[in-house]
Amino acid sequence: MPVQYLAEEQIELNVDQQKIHLIGLSCTHRPFIDAPRLEKLLPKNNQNFTILLYHTPDLAPNAAKTAVDLQLSGHTHGGQVRLPLIGALFTASLYGRAFSSGRYQLNGLTLYITRGIGMEGAGAPRVRFLCPPEITLWEIQGSGEG
Repeated sequence: MPVQYLAEEQIELNVDQQKIHLIGLSCTHRPFIDAPRLEKLLPKNNQNFTILLYHTPDLAPNAAKTAVDLQLSGHTHGGQVRLPLIGALFTASLYGRAFSSGRYQLNGLTLYITRGIGMEGAGAPRVRFLCPPEITLWEIQGSGEG
């Protein structure tokens, strides 16, 4: 399967006569550094659907102020340890548990954070509890109008 690694670049995909912009941005874990780098990668006068691939959800509030339509992230692993009624006990995010996993809407931006299949390797315990691993398949459809 051909795979193209996107680091600091934007490509245009043509799918069923529709254009999709795909942006891959390396993560420094410092949105104040990465947000200006994202802005430089955004296509000018973009009317097409734009997807940002960014390791952590921490850039989403910045991306929501741009023409990015969908941000796909990971990093939090869903918190790895979740309790009923409480959810994730901890996530390695600047926003704490606000963005642990799943789908979020920030203005016109849809943010999706996958729990992934791995586990945090630094300060968090190497365990999952009530937080099953996940692989997500996105199917993007649209009418091409508007």
